[in-house]
Amino acid sequence: WYLHVSRFLVIDSVFSFFVVLSLYLFYLANSGTKHSVVYYQGFYAAVALAFLAKGILALILPGLAILLYALWTRQWMRLLKESRLLQGLFIFLLIAGPWFAWMSLHKPDFWNVFFVREHLSRFVAQDFEHQEGWYFYPVLLIAFLSPWILFPGVLRIAGTDVRKDGFKNPAAFLLLFIFSSLLFLSLSRSKLATYILPAIAPFCVVLGAAWAGWVENSSRRLKIFFSFFFMMAAPASCR
Repeated sequence: WYLHVSRFLVIDSVFSFFVVLSLYLFYLANSGTKHSVVYYQGFYAAVALAFLAKGILALILPGLAILLYALWTRQWMRLLKESRLLQGLFIFLLIAGPWFAWMSLHKPDFWNVFFVREHLSRFVAQDFEHQEGWYFYPVLLIAFLSPWILFPGVLRIAGTDVRKDGFKNPAAFLLLFIFSSLLFLSLSRSKLATYILPAIAPFCVVLGAAWAGWVENSSRRLKIFFSFFFMMAAPASCR
């Protein structure tokens, strides 16, 4: 689905790329590397570029996942000290500010259209286009990721003590991003299938890690059975 949408003439693929990139850079900045300053700068730049592509959603999706993970691992005080928020705000305004300034000068109704119609109304209004139920995205995610989502051990991979391991456990961070994205997008009344795109890539990373761990610890007979099952089922799901 991720590759399929990239062939459409829609902005969602560009938005998804920068959101996933921001998550990756934020993870690198908190993984104990000596280049954390550079990674934080890249993180803010990626968020700004995602903001130019899709608006406020670029702040909400990564921000909600980071907030939940920081509270879960009890690292929010450390993140506040190390995340260089003022520097990040400067980078964000440097990238996204000129476009907003130009649009404000040339389009008098820009702020109303951008923030009220395209964000607030799309989220809460009942008469807006693409109205779907709360279950729309969970069902789509299962459909898009089948049969791989049936693979045993996807959730078990995040079972380590994240409060102890912190950002050494990227799977938990990615699963929180998937969960928070699904939750927030499901609250919106206006829904499109392409909006769920940013959650696809993180899930595939978690699935790949689950598969690698399972292959290492499973019996030869189980490996043959599941490998054959997925080889036969995957082409059918792609069609």
